Amino acid sequence: LRGREDLAWSGVSVYDMAGTMAFTFKAECETLKQRAQAAKRKKEEDEAAPREAADRPKVLGIVAATFLSVIAEVDTKASSATKIRNLTRDRALVNLRGREDLAWSGVSVYDMAGTMAFTFKAECETLKQRAQAAKRKKEEDEAAPREAADRPKVLGIVAATFLSVIAEVDTKASSATKIRNLTRDRALVNLRGREDL
Repeated sequence: LRGREDLAWSGVSVYDMAGTMAFTFKAECETLKQRAQAAKRKKEEDEAAPREAADRPKVLGIVAATFLSVIAEVDTKASSATKIRNLTRDRALVNLRGREDLAWSGVSVYDMAGTMAFTFKAECETLKQRAQAAKRKKEEDEAAPREAADRPKVLGIVAATFLSVIAEVDTKASSATKIRNLTRDRALVNLRGREDL
């Protein structure tokens, strides 16, 4: 360009043009490289898919056996589903790495371990809730006859508390909610010391 007196230009504009070309070229090269790698991975996955599908029951059996050993070892109440999944995955991968006769992927093993761990923890929680509900129901059923028998005495205590509340508060300015809450709170204080009721 220095010998071209017929052209107006600056060093900055030339620098910018060269940079645009170079960085665009390198970015395009990287894009093409990534596309080629993705196509290679896709081809490998497509080729491996039928064999992985055929071997899936055996792989699932290995992951399941690993899962059973994990839950037999850890404190299942204190251990989260994530911890159980990760332990199952890590140990299953160790067991599978030596099995050249099986086709599998780390992602599928992770998914299997996760399904087992989270389903197990969800079922444990369901059983826990059912046990708690059954316990509450039993306690309520056992308490119901005595509560019915003691109800007149309890009603008398609540009524006396209610009368003391309305004698104390400004009944015109106080809402029903306020009066109810004051009566409840004070009646509960009075009842907590009554082991006979």
